[in-house]
Amino acid sequence: YWAVGSGDSHRVRSAPIGYPRTYLQLGYDDPKLASGSDVRDAVKQGRSTVGAGLYMTVEGPNGSGPGDTVPRGDGTVDIVVTTQAPSWVAADALEIIVDGETIATEPLMPMGPGPAQVFVNLVTLTLPDKPRSWVVFHARGMGDLAPVQPGKASFAASNPIFFIK
Repeated sequence: YWAVGSGDSHRVRSAPIGYPRTYLQLGYDDPKLASGSDVRDAVKQGRSTVGAGLYMTVEGPNGSGPGDTVPRGDGTVDIVVTTQAPSWVAADALEIIVDGETIATEPLMPMGPGPAQVFVNLVTLTLPDKPRSWVVFHARGMGDLAPVQPGKASFAASNPIFFIK
């Protein structure tokens, strides 16, 4: 099962649509190139993140990302987590979850000036000595998404990257 986000609204004033959203990793940025089979395959393979106010990308060993299964090597892996937010959304923490347990929470690391915020965290993990482990990331913000989505929290979460012996 893969995490997806979608806005389902039956009352526009009390439950606006578009919170949260699923961001598919298709391998290209031009939406005109997207085919039905590309979208289907990305959803089916878990190549996505979910977000509301925050957008996240995750790159593991050898360009791996959410939905991928990769060899764990010596058990130490570097993963780059990039979180982006518009200037009016406050983002503050990155939670690192291995095999369903939060192993660390670290501050989001801002990168440079500009109207948008970009946070890049290099996460070095020592994986448990098991045949199979998985890692997900959860970024969170402070406050809500007013004026666009009053009362709704900002967040982003990845689908897992799996590591096998």
